[in-house]
Amino acid sequence: MSWLMVAVGVAAVGTSISAYSAVAAGQNAKETADYNAKVQQNSALDAEQRGAQAAMEHQDKVRRLIGTQIADTASNGMMTNTGASLNILTDTAGFGKLDALKLLNNAGRQAQGYNDQAGLLKVQGDNASTAGSLNGSAAVLGGVSSGISGFYSTKAAIAMGNQG
Repeated sequence: MSWLMVAVGVAAVGTSISAYSAVAAGQNAKETADYNAKVQQNSALDAEQRGAQAAMEHQDKVRRLIGTQIADTASNGMMTNTGASLNILTDTAGFGKLDALKLLNNAGRQAQGYNDQAGLLKVQGDNASTAGSLNGSAAVLGGVSSGISGFYSTKAAIAMGNQG
């Protein structure tokens, strides 16, 4: 009967290791996914900041262009606040603003993509953690079931041996 107890003990240790490994694997996968989600969130923030910087630089460029247009128009003896000159300046300012808004919009879309990916990674991490816990529980139940089955099979074999 002592060999039977040793076998049960070994099976219990094996079951414990399997359960721990399953839970640890799930937790490691969650930690990795959470880290990758944070990287994506940082990328989103970076995209927004780069977009804002690009829009600001573009608006500065447009202001310099408008200044050059005013200087050129005035140096040719034309009025800058009426007629075609005013139309050109107004168009330059309007299209410059539109381009800056497009830069911001594109950066926002890129950031949204990063944030969406971060959300997906967090869900995947949560799922991996849950799967690890379930797999650990399944390992324990499977080990207990195998242990009980093995115990009764061995007990029956011993009983058969004692009868014969």
